[in-house]
Amino acid sequence: FLRLVEEAHPAQATLVPDKPGQLTSDSGWDVEAHLEELRAICDRLRRAGIRSSIFVAADPRQVRAAAEAGADRVELYTKPPRPHARPDSGSTPDMTSASRIWNTSTGWCPDSMR
Repeated sequence: FLRLVEEAHPAQATLVPDKPGQLTSDSGWDVEAHLEELRAICDRLRRAGIRSSIFVAADPRQVRAAAEAGADRVELYTKPPRPHARPDSGSTPDMTSASRIWNTSTGWCPDSMR
């Protein structure tokens, strides 16, 4: 995967913990458990001039760990919509947790997350 990303040289690579052949994400990284591995990947991407983003659960601990791993960005997994929700029903996933943002490039985060 990393060789392909380095060859394609996109502006950003988003790291998602999906298995090969998985059609859609069902969780974010447990960054705390994979901190060293993700730190090495973020470092490698940075050296290649590629911005890194880690797909994490909307959990302040995981967002902080992503910053510690050196991610430039995070993308938040907020769980899929309820199976019975129709797109036209106005029903959306709970975004309360997703509204908490950590800007890893500046180190800014809301006081409530510190």
